[in-house]
Amino acid sequence: MLDKLLKIIPKERVRLSEPMSKHTTFKIGGPADYFLTVNSLEELRSILKVAKEYNIALHIIGNGSNILVKDKGVSGIVVKLGMNDAKIVNINEGVVEAEAGISNAKFAAYLQENELSGFEFAAGIPGTIGGSIRMNAGAFSGEFKDVIKDVTFIDMESLKLFTVPKSELNFGYRHSIFMDYKNAIILSARFEFKRGKKEDIKNRILEIFNERKSKQPIDKPSAGSTFRREKDFIPAKAIDGSGLMGVRVGGAEVSTKHAGFIININHATAKDVLELINIIKKTIKEKYSVEIQPEIEIWE
Repeated sequence: MLDKLLKIIPKERVRLSEPMSKHTTFKIGGPADYFLTVNSLEELRSILKVAKEYNIALHIIGNGSNILVKDKGVSGIVVKLGMNDAKIVNINEGVVEAEAGISNAKFAAYLQENELSGFEFAAGIPGTIGGSIRMNAGAFSGEFKDVIKDVTFIDMESLKLFTVPKSELNFGYRHSIFMDYKNAIILSARFEFKRGKKEDIKNRILEIFNERKSKQPIDKPSAGSTFRREKDFIPAKAIDGSGLMGVRVGGAEVSTKHAGFIININHATAKDVLELINIIKKTIKEKYSVEIQPEIEIWE
């Protein structure tokens, strides 16, 4: 199979037994059998054909910001959608198309420069456009569903492209249709924004950054908010109220700045994090009779 992959992807973009700790914001994770960086739709289609031919699992990663990879690693192929060659296209007044591999920070900077407002909330979300759409990422009273016009994806089985309007994407709290439809790989999206003043946009992004810095442990490796909010139940408040802030397992700790974050303070393993998650879940269940669930995705 390696020979076939090397005919599709240049050797420098094919890595064997690649530590996933290098590719997640948690800085945790064992090796991927094959780690490929893909820079075009043609390359992606060809890799999908090889994966199907060999019946091998395939995983898509952007910035790795909402993922915990187990210590034994990931079997099969991990495909990273290349960010270097990803494009942003200003289609017409207020409508902008961005490819999935672009980071939220880069997209926010582009919009600021072009005086388009509405994406300020996402400037500090440490992910890519594709991953953020998939989970309907949000912060500071904004969510991706607020600015999406439509999304284009490829079906892994048929290799056909589809463009779906926002009304059919089943957006909800940290959810979209792509979390249920496992065969879809998001390629790009079109967004709708309003005109704004560059200085106002810049100031709002800075305001959000300072608030995030004061309240969240953005200086420590993590996968963002660890647990999903349930209706009328905020896990971070319950974790704080249970005296769990600062609790450690190995190198993993419940942040003392924000109880909703588990952080990697000293070479934490996935095992450390999972044990800490279980301690938190058990404590919250006993104290509040509520089953909280991880928001982060666990890969193996």
